[in-house]
Amino acid sequence: MSVIKRISGILTPPPFRRREEPDERQQYTDGRYDFANQVRSHLRPLLVTEAVDAETVSRIANEIKQLGHEKGLYATAAEIRIQLELMVRRAIEEGTPLYADRGYRLAADFIIYQIVKEIEGIRTTGSGLGPHILASYCSDLYACLIDGHDVRRAIETPVMIAERLLWYASPNPAQRPAFLAFLDPVLTPALKLVQQKDEQLQQNERQGALTRRKRDAADSEESQQPTRRRKPEGSGAPADPWRTSKHLNVGLAFLRQIQTRCLSLREALLQFEGAGCVTHEDLGRPVESTRLAQHLEYLSGLQTIAQQKNYAAFLGAVNEETGLCLLQANAAQARHAFAAAARCYELQGDEEAAILLANLAQSRYKRAIQLYTKAQDMPAAERVASRIEKTR
Repeated sequence: MSVIKRISGILTPPPFRRREEPDERQQYTDGRYDFANQVRSHLRPLLVTEAVDAETVSRIANEIKQLGHEKGLYATAAEIRIQLELMVRRAIEEGTPLYADRGYRLAADFIIYQIVKEIEGIRTTGSGLGPHILASYCSDLYACLIDGHDVRRAIETPVMIAERLLWYASPNPAQRPAFLAFLDPVLTPALKLVQQKDEQLQQNERQGALTRRKRDAADSEESQQPTRRRKPEGSGAPADPWRTSKHLNVGLAFLRQIQTRCLSLREALLQFEGAGCVTHEDLGRPVESTRLAQHLEYLSGLQTIAQQKNYAAFLGAVNEETGLCLLQANAAQARHAFAAAARCYELQGDEEAAILLANLAQSRYKRAIQLYTKAQDMPAAERVASRIEKTR
């Protein structure tokens, strides 16, 4: 389906809406299309150059972000997608190369910023977008990542967002249902779109195998020198394993497992009556002992839930905050809690590194190193540091 037709008026902030569908070569002269013209002029250098360094990508992203300050992050992403569709159409017509995947990944970054902004707004003000709108944001985000040939991030990103929602839901019973209601809108679109990508890859691989068999059969009949065998195309390992259905199936299984863990945690948290009385920001300064004791009791309840639901990353977050609470009263117990948190992050990172989810694994390992250092366990910190190098 055309991306232009998928952009919905229900989203907040409202995306840039096109009045008509002009040809990409049209010179816009009125104010309605100034934003589109500016986005396209900044976007083009990113798409037409074969090799683009990270500094250039960052500079272009910042330029477009400044342009879209008045329109909003999501509206900017929507305009990028519109311009990409028009530019791809023209590139096909003219037979010129266009590295559109970079543009889709850039649009995905803007949508992620918008999602994080909305979630933070709910935490600080108690109001914000609803589940249906978040589902639309997430569907567009994952579609951009898949169109941008970054299926790995389409699996990693919903995990990161879901864990943020679980953690924000935990302290405040009043806000807990609102945050937990967002888990399905975050995870379900990812499973749906990655599943569709997997089916597409399987179909392409079957078609490719059939083509090779036909070609090899024809070569066998026509060849006068049977000892000279040509290596079939595609017989080597692909540069990106995420472009194979075999590995994508592994990623899908992981994402389904995460969904099961998150939804199981959701049910437990909805029944959990404990409430936090100390914010993460409070733990950076002296806190009254009575409040700390109450917060530790709340964290103990969370710890039990996390252990029962077998989610190492969530348990790591609980243990880490426990260590911060204990730091003011008992340094030895705090170090023990930090070490326990580090082991959880390390375990979660190992699971993700094994299936090549590099961004997730590295974020877990980096956290584990920080916590092992706080626990004064430098051999463990060095051990985990060596694993980061292997996941690059």
